[in-house]
Amino acid sequence: MASREIIDERGRLWRVWDVHPESLERRIADDPLLRPAIERRRKPQTRIRISNPAMAGGWLAFDGGGERRRVAPIPDRWEEMNDAALLALLASAESIGRPRRLIE
Repeated sequence: MASREIIDERGRLWRVWDVHPESLERRIADDPLLRPAIERRRKPQTRIRISNPAMAGGWLAFDGGGERRRVAPIPDRWEEMNDAALLALLASAESIGRPRRLIE
């Protein structure tokens, strides 16, 4: 998972990273430490529900502290984009609201 940081026109710092839903399935993880020692399930299952089919292949996540956004699908070679191109993606990104806290 690659990540970047950009600063918008208001001076707010945004963290950007790619999310791949298939990497959330621990049985197919590349890291053997993430795989369970004994697997009881017989078929692959994603543990998260992705309601938007456009996001099934992954998305870019933007976190600006008090605001989160995402863009799907993940643009090719987004890690190599200049800051202006990432800011354009940020402007077109779907807002997903404020981060939720477990304890208020």
